[in-house]
Amino acid sequence: MIWSDESAFNVGGLSSSGQVWVTRQAGEEDLEDCLVPKFKKLETILVWGCFKGWQKGPLIFWDKKQWGETVKATSFTSYIVPHFHQFWHEQSQLQLDYVYL
Repeated sequence: MIWSDESAFNVGGLSSSGQVWVTRQAGEEDLEDCLVPKFKKLETILVWGCFKGWQKGPLIFWDKKQWGETVKATSFTSYIVPHFHQFWHEQSQLQLDYVYL
């Protein structure tokens, strides 16, 4: 068994929620230190990772140019799962904990 998770990162901007809190006093609304720039659309990077026991698996970045802008079940199965399967297979052979059917 392996465990995996994914995350998304905005390049050149703030958190993915877009929520920013600014603490200021009355009358400071227009001071440059109290303003946060807004971006219409930030580039998002999607990344997957996995582990088995104490071993970390590969870090896989979604290639939007080759695999498409959005992740679909078929593209995830075609491009991400094979990396996880190879990692699982290699680790399982090292630990001799499976029988390949």
